[in-house]
Amino acid sequence: NVDKHASALAFAKLANNGHICASPQVVVLPKDWVYRDEFIDRLRFWLAQHPGSAPFYPGSDKSHAYFQGQENAEIIEGTSPDNFPNQQRPILIRNVSIDNQDLLSREAWCPVLMELPIEYERSEEDPMGYLEYAVRRVETKSYGSLGLGILINDKTMKKNQQQFDNLVASFPFGIVGINIWPLFVNSMSMLKWGAFPGYTASGQGSIGNANLYRKPEKAILTAPFSYLPRKSVEVMSPRKAGLLFSRMTKYKLKPNLTTQAALFAAVLLGI
Repeated sequence: NVDKHASALAFAKLANNGHICASPQVVVLPKDWVYRDEFIDRLRFWLAQHPGSAPFYPGSDKSHAYFQGQENAEIIEGTSPDNFPNQQRPILIRNVSIDNQDLLSREAWCPVLMELPIEYERSEEDPMGYLEYAVRRVETKSYGSLGLGILINDKTMKKNQQQFDNLVASFPFGIVGINIWPLFVNSMSMLKWGAFPGYTASGQGSIGNANLYRKPEKAILTAPFSYLPRKSVEVMSPRKAGLLFSRMTKYKLKPNLTTQAALFAAVLLGI
């Protein structure tokens, strides 16, 4: 699962070259997590495997150059030649301090990921205590209130369900994805898409909410820690990506057994 989640994170970061408002930027990990270095190694591997995307957003080249010049900035070289002119290679910055406001308050809008290790003495014995402490620290120190992603295994979540639900309800983020990329909310018109009310760093107002819930604060998506459809949001070849998302589009436009079978064939077999 370390490898699978690292691949999914790399996919989310490099989608559209990071030119997405819900693109992940800060990866929060327990400093003493036994799998921390392994996770970062696999993340580095999948960032290198991703074919990249064309940089097109105005000013993203300047943002990329800024992060590239930071201490501990690591340029992830690809396993094949660049596919686009002026392609921006992923940047990984490890061991960012929680007090580094220059980095944590700057929106990248390009392929940059920062690792933020959080010290908490009992992160494994007290997962809910760690979760609350980590999110509260990041909430007050980082910029934005749009998306929060949480990775938690099913057993731990079930064991602490009530406390976990209360914590998620209290976090001031407009979109919370539990074991799933928060961006998926954007494809579900009945859910709210936008920053947490009263927090303006990620903009004001919201879209969606087709069911007309009164004054919704946030949208929450939950998925199992390990699930088959996640294969659709892992690093893949350009050929498979083109096949998969063209069939996903057809299924969304015309859902039936034929388009569903074609989508599953693309996800599972790449055909």
